[in-house]
Amino acid sequence: MENQSTQGVVVNSSYGPSGAQAQGGGKCRNISALLGLVLAFALFFSFGVRPGVASGRQEAPVNYEYDRVLYVTGAAREQIPNSNAHVSLGVEVRRESAEEAHREAAERADRVLGVLRSLGVRELRTTGLQLRVEHRTVDGSREIAGYVAVNTVEFVTNVDAAGEAIDQSVSAGATRVQGITLRPDPGLLSEAMKRVERAAAQDGVARADRVLAELGLERMEISSVRLIDSGYISPADGRGGMLMRTEAFDTTPVEAGTSSAEARVELRIRY
Repeated sequence: MENQSTQGVVVNSSYGPSGAQAQGGGKCRNISALLGLVLAFALFFSFGVRPGVASGRQEAPVNYEYDRVLYVTGAAREQIPNSNAHVSLGVEVRRESAEEAHREAAERADRVLGVLRSLGVRELRTTGLQLRVEHRTVDGSREIAGYVAVNTVEFVTNVDAAGEAIDQSVSAGATRVQGITLRPDPGLLSEAMKRVERAAAQDGVARADRVLAELGLERMEISSVRLIDSGYISPADGRGGMLMRTEAFDTTPVEAGTSSAEARVELRIRY
């Protein structure tokens, strides 16, 4: 055996019998370890288990606390007297020429607006201007029969003053009552909506307590609240065609009636 020494480092340049045996034993151990690793991976991917771990599946525990939930809906309604009348009036004129129809409709509408201003109505405005041609058929031929001009205005007034406003508008030249809608005072409506929303929530809680009491259960907490619906319902709009008025009344009667403030609330209650 020959040794070479370079700067204090000894290098063995040959292998003896004992070195060859050590090298061969190391190779065997490496092969055995590799085979064991391959076998472990095969078991894992084939059976879904790891060596040393039981193959039985463990179910996650069920938390029944969050399943004990009751959904309930509360509702409330309140009647509110109507105090405002939203009125739409129209002036309709038929003439042989478009210019005549348009001019006369404008003159009548101006008189109607003047009367309504003198009565102190609110939110007065012009909402429509229309001019159209009408045709007729004579001996199989279609020809122009005339022109129709329509001007419409809207306003708001107290219910007890609506009849007089309509009558004076007709005297000034209005020929159509397009419609009338009766509504409560906005301030009263706002306060009523607060009351019915509060009452709807209280109704929902009371209903839940009754149901749970029948089953021998108790309410723990309200976990969520959802406002399903909130608003008011007014009487159906009065849509009219040509104005129909009898002589039995000095003033056109307008009955105020009531509107309904309504609310519905959904509660999620744990018990």
